Amino acid sequence: MNLTGFDPNLVDSTISSINSAYGDLVQALGSDMKAQFVDDMATKWACKNAQDFFDNSFKPAVDGLLSDSYKTFDSAVTSINSAGQAWAAETGTSYAGGSFSGEMQTIDVSSILENVNGVRGIDVENTGDTLGKLTTIAGSAKTALENAKSAVTNFQSFRGGNQQQNLIDAMETIKSNIDTAVENLNGQVNTAINQTVAQYEDTKGAVEQAFTAS
Repeated sequence: MNLTGFDPNLVDSTISSINSAYGDLVQALGSDMKAQFVDDMATKWACKNAQDFFDNSFKPAVDGLLSDSYKTFDSAVTSINSAGQAWAAETGTSYAGGSFSGEMQTIDVSSILENVNGVRGIDVENTGDTLGKLTTIAGSAKTALENAKSAVTNFQSFRGGNQQQNLIDAMETIKSNIDTAVENLNGQVNTAINQTVAQYEDTKGAVEQAFTAS
């Protein structure tokens, strides 16, 4: 028998899954991006070119992804909770309601310096591994989005026209934006690195040593 209705426990578990997925997403795009990419790059690249790239290209791109993600996840939880409240009122069912637990995040790039103990330049040889972390971090972010999409897809009592599909499409859009952003940032960072080498020098570990000395 096919029944039309809703399961309050299913609504609660869906909201909980979306909140968890958002936590994983901002861990990747926020905390991991800072610790594994920005802070690591800071030990290999110190000059005005580095600061210009991270301040004017990298931070706006990542902050944009974080902002779009926050709005999409907040909208998802709000819509699901509203649907649950509507079903509860219609069926006389007790439903306490759920809320979005996420917070708006931004990326901190302040570790990128104009110089470290007077050293300016870049250790080109060792930036490759750090650049590769962008792809790994993007993969973690997309996994979080897949988990959120699965939670929305499995919410079978969704009311309100195309709301469910709209949320799924919005998460797919963010995934696509992450791919585009990483591709663009890889190109931009390589351009900025080449400009650094032309204007300063390949420091071959001198920036990292300067950090250690400080």
